[in-house]
Amino acid sequence: NYYDYIKIIPEALPESFIELTKELITAESSSPALVGYDDETTDVNLEYRNTNWFPIPEFVAKKIEIAVTNLYELEYRKIYKKNVVKVEAPQLLEYPVGGKYDMHNDADDWIDGKPVRKTDRDVSILAYLNDDYEGGELEFNFFGITIKPKKGMIIAFPSYYEFTHQVHPVTKGTRYTLVTWIETNERIYEREWLSYTRYKWPS
Repeated sequence: NYYDYIKIIPEALPESFIELTKELITAESSSPALVGYDDETTDVNLEYRNTNWFPIPEFVAKKIEIAVTNLYELEYRKIYKKNVVKVEAPQLLEYPVGGKYDMHNDADDWIDGKPVRKTDRDVSILAYLNDDYEGGELEFNFFGITIKPKKGMIIAFPSYYEFTHQVHPVTKGTRYTLVTWIETNERIYEREWLSYTRYKWPS
């Protein structure tokens, strides 16, 4: 049951961590986030993804990666049942008014009528630093699920094609999110039986 793979932990982030992370947000350090997998593209497409990215110092990123590994062992191993191989460097993202990210997934491309793995991501982790904005909902397009994130919430789900999702446009305020991805030693699930017709990317 794919729905069981979406794990929401409310109020998971301590206030001290949220405030410390927000100190990294400065207008002069931001740049537009890329479209696709950041190690393969330099494309910016504001019609598809209107998001700003803030650099995270390496020592802070390492602490976040350790915290994510510990969180996985505590909360997610019982769901995904795989071992952590690597935690990808986290990204600090800003969605201003009009900010959005249209339909995408975090690991696969749709090639020759089927999803094909393009990067070593198995679990996506999204942590929300605020909720004083309007819009910005997270929608899982194939499942009819739309989530309004709350401050301190963490959402995890498989990075695969079936978990295609989008961020709705922000209509008021600014949305801040910390994201990272986990590579596991094996796929979370196999998909030989999958009906691609059901999950076909819209033309």
